Amino acid sequence: MKLLAAGLALAIAGTVAMHPLLGSGNSFDAIVSAVEGQYHQQPQHIPMLWLADAMAGAYTGGGVRHMKLAEFDNFSGPASTEELDRLIAGRLDAQWQRMVLERGSDGDISLIYVRPEHGSMRMLVANYDHHELDIVRMDLNGERLASFLDNPHHSPYQHSAQPD
Repeated sequence: MKLLAAGLALAIAGTVAMHPLLGSGNSFDAIVSAVEGQYHQQPQHIPMLWLADAMAGAYTGGGVRHMKLAEFDNFSGPASTEELDRLIAGRLDAQWQRMVLERGSDGDISLIYVRPEHGSMRMLVANYDHHELDIVRMDLNGERLASFLDNPHHSPYQHSAQPD
């Protein structure tokens, strides 16, 4: 029981200590607020997202960090790809570059923006699919992510019987 309490205290302390890092760059919050204002919808609450962020970082050996996610269910927009692109790009500074703009024949939209961020790459993904809009922001460490992708069976969380 003491070990569980100590682990929980460490997790909370780590989250509080990392809070300024998680909030660095308010473009994500500005985009979510703009979507809320323009479409009059609130994102869904995602319980324990901090745990998913921590697990992604641990699983990829630090390749993915500082993840934020906003999910809008039963989303009534956007009217066009260009509308969503303008809404998002208008809240990003000049360092952000659009890397992907994809329009599906069924109305699906995928947008990916990237920018350098302290030796890593910050990525923002917006995906509209079947009346659901998901907006995700994360930091990617290229070297650590490449190492994980090259050797995923070396991950401490991989329990397959594959030989080295």
